[in-house]
Amino acid sequence: MYKGGSMAIDERSEALESSAQALEKAVNISEVPESIEVKGVHAYSEKSVELGQPVNFRVSADTPYKFSIVQLGIDPDSSSKDIVLYDKESPARLQRVQLGSYIKIDLSLNISPPFCAETWIRPFNLSGSIFKGWLTLDKGKVKFAELSSDVTLKKYKWYHIVAIANKKERQLWINGKLATRASSKKINYAIDSIGKAFDGDIAQSTIYRNSINIAQHYKAQALEKPQGDIIATWLLDEEIGLVINDSSGNKHHGRIINNGTWMVGGPSFNGRKVKRFDQKYMPNKDDQRGHALRLATDDLYNCQWPIAHSFKIPSDAKQGIYVGRFNFSGKEYNSTFVVRRPKRQAPKKILVLCATNTWLAYSRMPFADNHKAGLVDWGRESVLRLNKSNSKLPKYNMYDQHKYNQPTFQMGVNMPWPSAGPYKTYRGSQIFSQWTRNERFLHLWLDENS
Repeated sequence: MYKGGSMAIDERSEALESSAQALEKAVNISEVPESIEVKGVHAYSEKSVELGQPVNFRVSADTPYKFSIVQLGIDPDSSSKDIVLYDKESPARLQRVQLGSYIKIDLSLNISPPFCAETWIRPFNLSGSIFKGWLTLDKGKVKFAELSSDVTLKKYKWYHIVAIANKKERQLWINGKLATRASSKKINYAIDSIGKAFDGDIAQSTIYRNSINIAQHYKAQALEKPQGDIIATWLLDEEIGLVINDSSGNKHHGRIINNGTWMVGGPSFNGRKVKRFDQKYMPNKDDQRGHALRLATDDLYNCQWPIAHSFKIPSDAKQGIYVGRFNFSGKEYNSTFVVRRPKRQAPKKILVLCATNTWLAYSRMPFADNHKAGLVDWGRESVLRLNKSNSKLPKYNMYDQHKYNQPTFQMGVNMPWPSAGPYKTYRGSQIFSQWTRNERFLHLWLDENS
């Protein structure tokens, strides 16, 4: 067992804590809608590290465990011949994750009548919140505070929503038509977020002090910049990053919590006109495409757990696949990482590239249950129910959609990826495997024949 050069820590150093605080400030996880306790034992680290550099493990565990740093051995079917570099007993350290993407308004608004609120939405789930507390969806019905429309929205279709409040009455308009109206009522119309607990796409959203030509705005399909006495307007045309600009000049800017998804066409965009492999189509040159941001209540791309263990990989260690191993209650959980040569070191004659992007693309159910020593079936969720203990947590990957069928376009690296475990087989087979185990046969053959 290798002891020299190791460093195991259970408390973050001042430098690590400062880094984590900076990240938390940027993403602001405390403001995400739903915080869920993670059951079981789960962990993640850097996906690859250089020789001589530390690998840092972030862990959630509801039970004590034994932690080890392990170099995989010559048996692709079991851990019996793996090489343990370091091990340590550790207490339970339960963590939570914060789910859901939305826009947090930094300088919140408290508005009173008269005003006009306008937005465009394309729901993937027919219940949710647009402007927190007073413009919502309830089983397909748009609600303006307690005022509910008779129109039932359908999934995956764009809708133009306008809510008007003055001293005499309130009105709710959907797609250019008056849906319902009622007498005025004293309500706190606050806006500190947009799309909190909303699944779907949201486009140009504006708060006016004046009335607007609703029919004209509906016809414009969010392609024209709002004009008039504007309190705040979010065009959602950034297409990249976490900052949402308020174009009114009143500085009600926003930040996207938990990423969301950019590059979504707005209400004016007809995707059917673009052929699947049309290489001539350029989205940034299409003046009819518009802009939108896609939100999902199960968005999660960074668990943001504190560092539990840090180990410096010896400079003379072997390059290849390693794991952080967690033994608990008769089970074994492996968190895979790759050790690569430092840039200063001359390359070998043969380059072996681990397909870690592919491992990540297939990394569904980061909080799955089925962990044990030896080969483990990583089959279909409908058959194995891999996520029983954490059924509310994300299950999507690049080939499985989000909970409400939003397509997946991105994966987070600061997440557990148990599907990349070295002993995972596929669909009940004791032979067939994908991802890490599939690649190890080449590694073992090269070692044997080098």
